[in-house]
Amino acid sequence: MRTLRILALTLFAWAAPALAAPDGEPPRVELPLGPYVRPGRPLGVRVIGGADRVRAPGTPWALPQGERGDEFILQTTPATVGVVTLEIERGGRAEEASVAVETLATDGVVVGIPAGATPESCGVVLPSGARVLSLDRALLPTVDEGWLLLDGVAEDLAPKSAREMLTRLAALPPAVRPFAEPLLLPPDPLPFVVAAEAAARGPGLPGDVAAALGILALTEILLVGILALRRDRPWLRAAWIAAPAAAALAFVATGDRLPGALRADAIIVSSGSAGDLVLVRVEARRAGRASFDLPASAGTAAVLRHSADDATVTSVSAGRRVEVDLPTGQSRLFAFTIAPGPTPTGEPDVPAPPSLERWLARLGLRAAPHGRYGFPPEALPRGDGARVVAGFRASAEPVPPTK
Repeated sequence: MRTLRILALTLFAWAAPALAAPDGEPPRVELPLGPYVRPGRPLGVRVIGGADRVRAPGTPWALPQGERGDEFILQTTPATVGVVTLEIERGGRAEEASVAVETLATDGVVVGIPAGATPESCGVVLPSGARVLSLDRALLPTVDEGWLLLDGVAEDLAPKSAREMLTRLAALPPAVRPFAEPLLLPPDPLPFVVAAEAAARGPGLPGDVAAALGILALTEILLVGILALRRDRPWLRAAWIAAPAAAALAFVATGDRLPGALRADAIIVSSGSAGDLVLVRVEARRAGRASFDLPASAGTAAVLRHSADDATVTSVSAGRRVEVDLPTGQSRLFAFTIAPGPTPTGEPDVPAPPSLERWLARLGLRAAPHGRYGFPPEALPRGDGARVVAGFRASAEPVPPTK
């Protein structure tokens, strides 16, 4: 056993220099879909040998994803043109790498086909004016959102899940697509207003804590009635009254059940074919840090911008996990999509936040005037450092085209 352990350590020591870039050597970067960028669309980047996180100027940090853990989905800005300068953190070091790119039109259609093939040989029907990109099979993304640079792709080139994502987006009206894929959402103050209004009207405590306190109140009332009929000694009466309170305190005080320095409120908007969009607002009552692991059915998280020059997003790291570091009084907003769930029944309707209708109208959706508070826990991110409260659940539907 000891011999095997020594052998394993020897192999690791031999392999480590090959896996990590030597000190002073600039990081090697690849763009899986080639040297192209579309402002407002996510940009997939691969760092050879891996990294802790990566970002472009003025954008959130991207956390590692992909089959080898070396892919990063960057949120671009309208200024992302010509040369992309990447800030890369790995092994406690901050490094830079620059990549020359061609800026593709934000409108129009871009389709990917295998290098050396033609659209006809791939069975791809191109609309007028479409741009065709020849893609190297050895470099292709393994993260679905890494394909969002494109509007379509040859069937045998991309994974089924990525093709279904592009097909679903193409079938939606252009205005609705950012709702179905929040990485496409433009800067807008309205979702911040929606999230703040919903949080102000929503429950102050997580559902399990509120239920525990309700049970405690009923138990204490019942005990008062029972003890009034008994002739127990004072110390025994005190013990009966104190026991439920002690049990409730132990439940609430353990397991990070209460909102702390950071409070996180989730809102979900369900819209049939466009999917379910979840907004999570993280507010700092005191300075603090927290991380959030997304549900299993979620895609890559998008950090939303209040405006085009919103620099606060640079303090957030996002991928399949979101990490925030907030000073007192500030808030951040991130979003992701999940698989559509069942519509809750048997709960009282409450008016939707006034700003929700205005925001969804911009996205080509008509919001229902009422919604509900609370939704299934599997739709919530799992927080570390902040408990996520299930807030408002709304429904919407695409606005039919006018004739």
